[in-house]
Amino acid sequence: MIMKNRFFIPLAFLITFLLGGATGYFAAKNLSPAPPVSERFVDESPRQDRQFRALRNRLITELELTSDQEEPFFTLLEHHRRDMRRMMENQRREYDKAMTAHSDSLHESLASILSPEQLQTWEERYSRAALMERQRHQRREGRSRNW
Repeated sequence: MIMKNRFFIPLAFLITFLLGGATGYFAAKNLSPAPPVSERFVDESPRQDRQFRALRNRLITELELTSDQEEPFFTLLEHHRRDMRRMMENQRREYDKAMTAHSDSLHESLASILSPEQLQTWEERYSRAALMERQRHQRREGRSRNW
């Protein structure tokens, strides 16, 4: 009987602790109300969140926004920010497509001039993909030279 209690009590305590933690986690996640759009304007990082709150407070003060104006004003800004981000992403995709097509065209032209060995050396050292990989590597090391 003593041996049973010796293992049962810590096990019951551990199970109770884990169930309480899980319940608290899910309750906090599901029961807290979602903030209005104006409060979710920037959600990328704590630093950006602080910057947004400072900007938000400055805009409220400088524009002398009433409490009735705040929610529609910041909701409109949020929609505008999302549209701008979407446009920038579309532009970036179009740019990448154009650059890839241009690189492919260059590769075809070089293939008619260079030997297979020279073309391989070109691809490994100077192609767009090689330069981009080198830039990524240099950024990780804190340098910004391309060559």
